[in-house]
Amino acid sequence: MYYQSFMMIILRTTVLYINLHDYFLINNIMPGQFSSFCYYTFLRCFKLLPVPIDNKLLLFIRFIRFPNSKFYKDLKYKGQMKVKTGDGFFFMYASGGTIENEIFWKGLNNAFEPETVWIWKLLCPVSETIIDIGANTGMYSLIAKQINPTSKVYCFEPAHKTFKELVKNIQCNHFDIKAFDIAVSNTDSEKIFYDVFDEHQLSASLSPEKLKHNPSYVGAMNEYLVKTTTLDSFIQNRKINQVDLIKIDVEMHEPEVFDGMMHIMKFHRPSHF
Repeated sequence: MYYQSFMMIILRTTVLYINLHDYFLINNIMPGQFSSFCYYTFLRCFKLLPVPIDNKLLLFIRFIRFPNSKFYKDLKYKGQMKVKTGDGFFFMYASGGTIENEIFWKGLNNAFEPETVWIWKLLCPVSETIIDIGANTGMYSLIAKQINPTSKVYCFEPAHKTFKELVKNIQCNHFDIKAFDIAVSNTDSEKIFYDVFDEHQLSASLSPEKLKHNPSYVGAMNEYLVKTTTLDSFIQNRKINQVDLIKIDVEMHEPEVFDGMMHIMKFHRPSHF
C-alpha cells in the first residue's frame, strides 16, 4: 500500500512539474524563480507525508545521489537507521538532529567531525577502557563498542532530553555501555547546567560563557541542577584499574574536566582529545 501511494505521488508530482514549467515559460518567469518555487512546494508536500513514505523517498534520493546539497539540510530522516563503520555497523535513532542527519546523508566517515571520527576508529581497537565525556546521543560510544566489543565503555551526558536519546541508542544495539546522566567537572557536587529548550542541542554546558553570557545567543535558557563528579573520583569509586582512551566535548568546560582528572593523566596516561 505504501509503495503504491509513493509511486502515485511521484507520478502526480512529475505531471505537476511539467504543467508548472509550461505556465512559468508562458508568463516569462525566470528559471531560478521556478526552481525555488518547485523546491519549497516539494518541501511543503514532503512534510505532509506519513513517516514510512517520506523515509522511502529520502532513501531513494540518497541512493541516486541527488546533487542538490540543500536537500541534506532540509530533509530529515526519522526512525532507526543503520550506520556503517567499515566492516560492521550499528543502529541510531534519527529524529531530526544535526548529527544523525549528517550521518544519514553523508555516511559516518564524511559527516560530523570526520577527522576526529577517523582517529577514534584507529584508537578504539587497542583500547580496553574507553570514556566518552559529553556523549550527546552516543555516536562515539557506539563506534567504540561496535569496533571493539570486548571494551568497557563509560559515557556521560547530563542534558536531560539528550540522555534519553543516548540510552535509546544503546538499548537498540543491545550494547553493554554504561551511561550516566551526570556531568564531569572538577568537584563532586551539584552545579547549574545551561541547556536549551530545542529538541536537539549541541551546545549545552556547565559553562555559562557558552550560552548564557554569550551575546550572540538570543534563545531562551533551560537551567537546572545536575550532579557532577571528577573523573578521578569516578574511576576510584568504580575501581577501574586502567583508562586507555578519553573523548572530551563539554562546550568550554574542558579546563575543569582536566582539573578533575590529574591522577588519571599522571598514572594512566590515556590517549585523549
